[in-house]
Amino acid sequence: MHAADSFARAQTTGKINTNKKFLSMIFFTFLKKSILPILFQTLFMVTIFFSTGCRSKKHPLISACLTAEEKADLECFFRFLIFENYGAFVLFGSKPLCQTHLSDEESTEIKPAFQKWVSSLPDDRRAAIEVAINKAHAAPEPEHNLYRGWGALEKVRRNFKMGNFIFRLTPVYFLDSDELIPDTYDLTLINIQQTALVLAENYEIFKAAAGMDFDPLQAVFEAQNSDSIFWKNVFSMQNHVAKGLLFGFGIKNSIFFNWCELVDHPISSNAQQAFALDDYREDILKYTPIGHKLGIWAAQKPRDSIDRKRINIDNMNPFATPEPRGASAAQIPSLWPIGLYLQNHSFELSTAPVEFGKGSSSNFTIPMFRTIIEDDTVEKYTKEKTAIEKTYDGHDVVEVTLRRLVGLY
Repeated sequence: MHAADSFARAQTTGKINTNKKFLSMIFFTFLKKSILPILFQTLFMVTIFFSTGCRSKKHPLISACLTAEEKADLECFFRFLIFENYGAFVLFGSKPLCQTHLSDEESTEIKPAFQKWVSSLPDDRRAAIEVAINKAHAAPEPEHNLYRGWGALEKVRRNFKMGNFIFRLTPVYFLDSDELIPDTYDLTLINIQQTALVLAENYEIFKAAAGMDFDPLQAVFEAQNSDSIFWKNVFSMQNHVAKGLLFGFGIKNSIFFNWCELVDHPISSNAQQAFALDDYREDILKYTPIGHKLGIWAAQKPRDSIDRKRINIDNMNPFATPEPRGASAAQIPSLWPIGLYLQNHSFELSTAPVEFGKGSSSNFTIPMFRTIIEDDTVEKYTKEKTAIEKTYDGHDVVEVTLRRLVGLY
């Protein structure tokens, strides 16, 4: 009896366990085919949603803080700075810095100040300045206000930090005057890394230009101070080698351009210190093609005894100053043979400038400078230009430029 009952209970328990396993199989099969796919899809959509949300917070639309008019002004300003004044090569290439002129077209103070300054000039200088002013007035007006574009950029800079680049804004003086031009500035875009490296790699050149010792990286940040003695000295007109390096023209081209400028201003103290004057006049004349035409006769004559009209030296030498600032012949160093050499040495412009107001991501050139034979600076910038074109191709100029400035690109 007890044995039969035990057997019956065992059979019943087995059937129950079998039924449980069967039901479990049905449940998991249903879960696998119906519930799990829906669950995975939901989790996937949630993941995409949150990851997209994180990215939008990490990479916001930089220009969102601007009105439509402000963005249009900023785009015009960027096209002028980035594509007409070579700022693209500062942002995305190896050019340390670029510089442009910025005036408030809506200012009511500029014109009266110019008229006052021009009226104070001697007659000969006044005529030349008036020609230049009339030529400037004849230039086409930009589509939008460049100065307001700078204001729009300042608005962005209050919301986003630009850690890799510096803008230097300095007031401009009238020529040979201590009077400021109202609402007019020189604007310099500086790549911190590239500029610091140029200063460090050419330390002695910049030490001589600035007239002081300096720390390269600290000097770059000092550029934010418009009263910096270091930068005032470096940007002075005499330092063509230093400025050429800063503007990315290369050491060879900068040195050669400096020689040309020294010959162009032969009575300057810099020129007299740089050249040995008469010591190698005959050798230089023999070396240059024009020297063979002039013959040794010219080399043996004192500078002030040569009939300039008969041999037409000034026309052959574009670097010579025919009558340098009223100096007598005895004061003029004998630099003209060096000028003849430079005149025969290939020193061409790297490119032609883009027409004012026409610069764009599809219409810009490499930086413009004079280049000597076998210098690779032009080749370097040509490669950078191709990469820059790809960076801007099909994208919003304002957004790409702002993202680069704030370090998101």
